[in-house]
Amino acid sequence: MKLDAAKKRIQYVDTLRGFALLGMLLTHTRTWFVLSIIPETVMQKYNHDTASILVGMFNSFFIVGKFYTIFSFLFGVSFGIQLSEKVLADNKFIPMFVWRLVLLFIIGLIHHLHWNGDVLGVYAFLGLFLILFRKATNRYLIIGGLFLSLILPSFIHELAPLFEDEPKSIMGNNTMLGNVHINDDYLKSFETLKRGSYTEIILQNANGLKSKLDYQWNTSRVFVTFGLMLFGFLVGRGGYLKNLLSFRPYATKIMFGAMLMVGVCYWLLKTMSFEQSVEGWNVIPTIVHNFLMLLKALLTTIVYISALFYLLNLKQMEFVADSLAIVGKMAMTNYLMQSLIGVLLFYSIGLGWAGDISPAWCYLIAILVFVFQVMYSKWWLSKYNYGPMEWLWRSATYMSWQTLRISSPKNITKSVVAK
Repeated sequence: MKLDAAKKRIQYVDTLRGFALLGMLLTHTRTWFVLSIIPETVMQKYNHDTASILVGMFNSFFIVGKFYTIFSFLFGVSFGIQLSEKVLADNKFIPMFVWRLVLLFIIGLIHHLHWNGDVLGVYAFLGLFLILFRKATNRYLIIGGLFLSLILPSFIHELAPLFEDEPKSIMGNNTMLGNVHINDDYLKSFETLKRGSYTEIILQNANGLKSKLDYQWNTSRVFVTFGLMLFGFLVGRGGYLKNLLSFRPYATKIMFGAMLMVGVCYWLLKTMSFEQSVEGWNVIPTIVHNFLMLLKALLTTIVYISALFYLLNLKQMEFVADSLAIVGKMAMTNYLMQSLIGVLLFYSIGLGWAGDISPAWCYLIAILVFVFQVMYSKWWLSKYNYGPMEWLWRSATYMSWQTLRISSPKNITKSVVAK
């Protein structure tokens, strides 16, 4: 199947979105959609489960901290593409974009009340600041992106433990099976999700807004996210995706170069001594450690992005690319659907399986859910122009009902890139 440049660009972006959704689904399902609220007593059951330990190792090395970066990058790309198609002096575009972000924030807030891992609200908030950079030069976007995604977070990571009641090592000793906690508050929160009423879950998530903000700051996630948005905005605004075929000769070089640098970062992190407690760390070693961790995650993201582009051009991988793209085309709908399924499977308002199923089995469940989303998205987009949530969001943005049903059925596997 030959695609023109515009369709190739759209499919590539949708493929990246689908890939990011798969990664996020895997990591969230593995910990029963309770995020870091995992009591030690719960995880002790799986400390000797070989399959769960292997899944945890895979998740730690290939998944954790890599896929929100792709999502953040793509948010900036979308804004950059929209802005490149508008005139900067157009007084209608910015107000409409702000209104669109307000709607996204409302959706994110409702989502957070049901599942406190929502990122839509964070993106909506940061999107307002992204507007301020719409006239920035490429040089300032690159400098700002590097500073926010690598430099500033390195210092915040070093300072954050000083303000925590219970300092923890940032080495991530518990990442194989999740962030395990002994504190009784975590056990109480976990029990609320597993056995509490609907009202209790809503109230707990509402009260957790402050903790979420603290997490975004203490882990510097908010700065990394915005830095990646700036990179995405640079790519989208600059039109670098318009002719992807010209990028093909460099894809493998970039991929292998980034992989080599990931290996170097990993080797440095293993050979350098960071075994002291938080209180005993010197400032410089800690900052170097944090910088290498962030750089490794950023380079891994580059590996994924370039590898997907390379695979997208292989005829043998056409089915995989189309499957990821079909899910990515309905990104908001599928993201919210994942949360809905996770809550119904693991929370008390559903089956209440949290902690009862091993992380290894949870991984299998996640894969099955994603396969379902591929089939559902393919069926839906064969009949409708937008995903359900995309349609509602778009209609609310323009304050008029958008045309949902397509004029005639079509084979969406081959035509998803046309939208």
